[in-house]
Amino acid sequence: MENIMSFIGRKTQRWAGAGLISEEQAYGIVRFEKERGAGRLLKGMYGLGAFSVLIGILALVAANWQAIPPDAKLIAHVILNIGVAGTVYITAQRGVHIAREMSLFALAGLTLTLIALTGQVFHLNGSIGGAFILWAMLCTPFILIYGRTWISLLPWLGGFLTAIFAGVDEYLMPHLNDTQEALAVITLGTVLPLAFIYGAASAAKADRGDLQKLLFQTGAIGFVFIASVACQLWYDDGLRDVIDTPALLLQILGIFIFAALGTALTKYLFVEEQTGISGETRLFMFGSLVAMASPFILPELESDMLAAASFIAYWLFLGLIGQRTGRQGLVSLAITVVALRIYVIYLELFGSLLMTGFGLITSGLILIGMVWGIRKLSQAVGKINLEGDSYE
Repeated sequence: MENIMSFIGRKTQRWAGAGLISEEQAYGIVRFEKERGAGRLLKGMYGLGAFSVLIGILALVAANWQAIPPDAKLIAHVILNIGVAGTVYITAQRGVHIAREMSLFALAGLTLTLIALTGQVFHLNGSIGGAFILWAMLCTPFILIYGRTWISLLPWLGGFLTAIFAGVDEYLMPHLNDTQEALAVITLGTVLPLAFIYGAASAAKADRGDLQKLLFQTGAIGFVFIASVACQLWYDDGLRDVIDTPALLLQILGIFIFAALGTALTKYLFVEEQTGISGETRLFMFGSLVAMASPFILPELESDMLAAASFIAYWLFLGLIGQRTGRQGLVSLAITVVALRIYVIYLELFGSLLMTGFGLITSGLILIGMVWGIRKLSQAVGKINLEGDSYE
């Protein structure tokens, strides 16, 4: 077999030596990875060269910015944007992937600067939210049609989320009272992660791997973050000052019920092959919605222990999802977060004792023991996963 000094080469040699794969399969894997990475240095140099040219052009323009007439600035910028958009189309038709992605990245940046320049030339009193909303409307079609890698997808996602949150903050929140603001936040926090995960399923069916990963990870992180924050609302009864009318409570429950039913019914109305959403993903969404809804269902209830218990229960649930899907990283993260939350409970209960030398020694020993236990438990769970896979 070809001896290649690389991580994948050493891996395949060990697998072949252990009898897991044949020599021919190991050779094929190494050849595939070698061909896939061929020309990567040249592509990177092309990208750096294009970036240097762009920086040079910007430097020349910036040095003579005041001397350029406003109309000329705007016309030149529009022509530049049209040229870059045409480059995106041409490179996509010819299959020049790295050039297409770099052109998309440049188009996203130039579109934002064109919006800013238009506001400057015509003295428009715009806002950041309005600029990003217009940017998202102009750039999203290009990204969804031509975007294939993180080079173009990640900047688009950042701008898209900025447009949503800045737009809501600038155009919606000033017109709402505290009760309506709570309703708007709950609606956005429920619907947005669902939309990302269902969008990821559509991207997967369209064979858009990077887009599918990006949307799914964003939706999953959104669910986990919002549900974890919602668990802390049991503290100090933070909802009592906001949710003070039965009508609002019914509206809030209606949102959660609608989202939960929509998630649950996919199990019965569609099969996995049609939706692209696995049973574990549906279970994850449903469990997250339950964790998010619980503090709103009983807004009058105040309990520090319930806040801790709901948080721990939710992260144990995430660990179970990781166990079922074979995501060892999620299992280890869940174990770590639960252990740290238990340690926080200890700090809350014995806060005054920690000011003494004995308390500091005890807390340090407990923390060391927890770290050791986390490591051992993660190793044990990983071993169970490997043994379970060997019997399947």
